[in-house]
Amino acid sequence: MFEHRKKEFFWQVAFTAFIFSVIAGAASGLIAAVLANQSLDHYYQTLLEEQEFAAISQVRPEAIPGTYEEALSVVHTNLSKTIGFVHAKSTDASTVSGLQIADGYTGACAIITNDGWMACYEDVFENFYTPISQAEMWIEGSRYAITSMVADSLSDLVMVKIEATNLSSVAFGDAAGTNEGTMLFAATQPEEIFVTSFSGNPMIASKVALPDVQFVNGWSLSTGLPASAPLFNSSGKLVALGSGSEAISLTVAWSAIESTIAKGEISHASMGVTVISIPDMLNASATAFPEQGALITAIAVDSPAELSGFLVGDVILSIGGTSIEKTNLAEVLAGYEVGDVANVEFSREGEIQKVDVAFGSSEMIF
Repeated sequence: MFEHRKKEFFWQVAFTAFIFSVIAGAASGLIAAVLANQSLDHYYQTLLEEQEFAAISQVRPEAIPGTYEEALSVVHTNLSKTIGFVHAKSTDASTVSGLQIADGYTGACAIITNDGWMACYEDVFENFYTPISQAEMWIEGSRYAITSMVADSLSDLVMVKIEATNLSSVAFGDAAGTNEGTMLFAATQPEEIFVTSFSGNPMIASKVALPDVQFVNGWSLSTGLPASAPLFNSSGKLVALGSGSEAISLTVAWSAIESTIAKGEISHASMGVTVISIPDMLNASATAFPEQGALITAIAVDSPAELSGFLVGDVILSIGGTSIEKTNLAEVLAGYEVGDVANVEFSREGEIQKVDVAFGSSEMIF
């Protein structure tokens, strides 16, 4: 019996020891976890305070369609209410007849404001001698009369006004950030989406002295459009207006669009100088001129440039901190309105100087 009690006592002690070891192990694990979490919290706080790490933004970036099909769906949805199609004016309000031309719609325009301002590539009206009396705009099956037109003398942009209210205006995309190969979408006919891509900026003019507002860079399209139309990126946002294999980017057209909406006329900000791109100069000496910039070859009388003290031979290097590279002086100026003031950096006989310039209207200067 003694041996039996001894064995029973042994197993009781062993079981008790086992239970305590399990409890101790669990407690130690819990303590270790708490200490680890406290250590991680302390480490994270140290990173934020001592290393000045920025907290992650809670604002999610705009989603980019992942496939061609997704992009096409987004574009089709956004385009249906934000574009209008140019058609010959009908004499019968219930049918498209009368002056209807054989090819039907001649192209499309983008709705810029909900009260009827629209942006078009000028070729959309090439079949009309007097577009206001011969053409009309169709938006989602409804007909609208064109009441006025404003053409840009420096680009292929035409702004038209129609009798309408409560329209859906387009969203504007980042035209300046569009890279070669980017897919572009256009609705040249109702319910039809035409796909092309941006293939680069061809030089329309080079090695020629031009007024500072003269646009010399256009967009080249990989596949020519069958009709004039606005061009949208894969998010359904307007980035250009095109016709055939050429297009004008929203970056270039924007100042004309803004001034038309505000004043009913197009005006371009200008310094009043005629320039030539340094890289395009014949026999340009690297020791005489900077590698980049716009060489002033002439200055208009009483222009902002003359009043600011510029001289023929000065090289404009940047405007408002944006450098002048190749022939993009006009594109930089397109970001300003008449009356805006910007700091202009220039080189005179190798010496870098800066001066504030109040831009005038190119239509009044040249």
